[in-house]
Amino acid sequence: MEGCCSVLPSKGATLPQSKVVIRESDYRQLVDHVHSEVHMVHLLVLVRRNCSAALLLNGNSESPAQRTSAMLLPLILLAVQHGQVQSQGLLGQILGGIQGLGGQGGWGNQGQGQGQGGWGNQGQGQGGWGNQGQGGWGNGGWGGNRQPQQPWGPQNEDNAQNLLGKLVKGVGDMSASIASGIKGNGGEDIVESFRAWAMGPPPPNDVWQRRGRRFCRRFPGHPKCRGGNIPMFSEISHIIDTVIREGGKFLPKVPRLFIRDPLQGINQDLVQAARGFILQLGAISPEAGNLIKNVCRNFKCMEQNKEQIALKETVVKKVFDFEKSVTGKDNTESINLRMDRTMQVKQALLEKANLTNVVTAADNGVFDKDVLLTEKQAHFLLNELGKAGVGSDVPPPGVGGSAKFKRASVFFEENPVQKWDLRTPIPYTFDESLEEYDKNDVRNALKEIEQKTCVRFKYEASPRGYHINYQKVDSPTFCGLSYIGRVDPANPVYLSFQCGNARGVALHETLHALGLNHQHLRMDRDQHITLDWSNINPQHFDYFAVADSKLFTTYGIKYDYGSIMHYNAYTAAVNIAKPTMIPKVNPAQNSGLLGQRNAMSAADVAIVQKMYCIPNCDDKNVYCGAWALKELCNHPNHRGWMINNCRKSCNFCTSG
Repeated sequence: MEGCCSVLPSKGATLPQSKVVIRESDYRQLVDHVHSEVHMVHLLVLVRRNCSAALLLNGNSESPAQRTSAMLLPLILLAVQHGQVQSQGLLGQILGGIQGLGGQGGWGNQGQGQGQGGWGNQGQGQGGWGNQGQGGWGNGGWGGNRQPQQPWGPQNEDNAQNLLGKLVKGVGDMSASIASGIKGNGGEDIVESFRAWAMGPPPPNDVWQRRGRRFCRRFPGHPKCRGGNIPMFSEISHIIDTVIREGGKFLPKVPRLFIRDPLQGINQDLVQAARGFILQLGAISPEAGNLIKNVCRNFKCMEQNKEQIALKETVVKKVFDFEKSVTGKDNTESINLRMDRTMQVKQALLEKANLTNVVTAADNGVFDKDVLLTEKQAHFLLNELGKAGVGSDVPPPGVGGSAKFKRASVFFEENPVQKWDLRTPIPYTFDESLEEYDKNDVRNALKEIEQKTCVRFKYEASPRGYHINYQKVDSPTFCGLSYIGRVDPANPVYLSFQCGNARGVALHETLHALGLNHQHLRMDRDQHITLDWSNINPQHFDYFAVADSKLFTTYGIKYDYGSIMHYNAYTAAVNIAKPTMIPKVNPAQNSGLLGQRNAMSAADVAIVQKMYCIPNCDDKNVYCGAWALKELCNHPNHRGWMINNCRKSCNFCTSG
């Protein structure tokens, strides 16, 4: 068939040429059997450079077992024959048209491999796959005659060990060696690649050299990368642990930002009032620290679980795909740096709480459960956590010789970069992954914002410039993900539509995109909520770290248990029968309000109105909202100053 590769598994043996794709349903079934999507990425996306076809799947196979065998073997042969392979993305992006594998029994009767001589008894040659052609596919994978010990048939359909375990064991072990280009630079997380490789034999030296250099470009300060060296393959396991727990000091230096002190030059009475509500980012009481340490006695606080690994893999891939579609560029290095900085922030929070000796944060790519951090936001937080200048003397991707910013201004009122321009409606679009009923959930969420505020949205099929792009992600590991405020090049909002009340989740994430933070991270949270640290998963410490007081203002709006931006009472619970957040006021009633996703509360509406709907009226200090809550706006000693500097939070926009 035109454009297909001729594959030679061993001398004198040829494989029938065909052009085939794999259905996503078959891929999912295979993943369920093998329980390792990391390995499946290695197995399912092997395509020879400069070759437009790959042998993947017999669409007419009678059972999952037959389809699996037909799918895996040609892939491995193709990779082995041509050595260099590259990714064309996951399923559905490789080739089109299921034509079968060679027709008329190209794989022989019952998959035993007579098939026009392509897989005869001696077809593999001596030593072609493991010792003397035996054992190379795992225990029992191939018998003495290089044939499957049992035919692939319906009677074996439910026997995962027979159908897949024996075959895939060898495949998984071999994947690192044969796939020097798997995933390429396109969204690859080299740390996760190392994690997969650690379960198999060493790859060829040239393959490892390339991967090792890529690792050292990402972590230039790692001890194994000094002097132009790269790590040894035998050091992979230790490397994974160190870069997750201590990766920040191996990354390019955190830029040292000039962050204006909001209290500089302020009346001392106001300064003293401010100090009463300013919380040190990440700080907790010694009692809370002891409760967290006690949790870790019975909880694996230093290990990354499968859900965390899977979520990060999903996040990296989705962010890469989105940014590639919008910019046309491969932003892998920039994306990885953002993920690394996010983890660095989470570890720095734990360090501030004196917990790094017992807790490693969840390395899942997200902050506070559903927030994606920009590089600028991460750098701001790291500066506030005392990490400015920490790292290696190598500028991060996209930054010139100096990795310093002259000024950081993240407070919403002072930073127009984060604010949407409402002179025209905010453009939004839908990714093709959304079904019509998913789109209706999003439309209804946007409609509520429009009905209650001045913010307007406009659908555009192909928006240019800043816009919100709603994407569906088939993942049980999260409900939604979003950036806070407008970001470059555009705002993706990732929704799983698997958490109930999808409209409410879409509303919550859209409000993040408009610039709203979580209610339970307000600086006055502890005046309204009691945290049960004895029941909080320590790896999710960032879920409860009160937001930096220089980043967000309350605009003088009171704490609201019923805010759609509040998390529920059982968030990050170790014992899901016990709450982690207990309201200090009327807990019996207000506990049920926490985490509601039915509608914007009056406080949510007021926040959006103050952010966007009062033109030519601003606060000049991030603490104006806090002073307003302390009823200092009309204090005789401060009213004049408040009229000039805190008009929005003090409701002076139409007077004074």
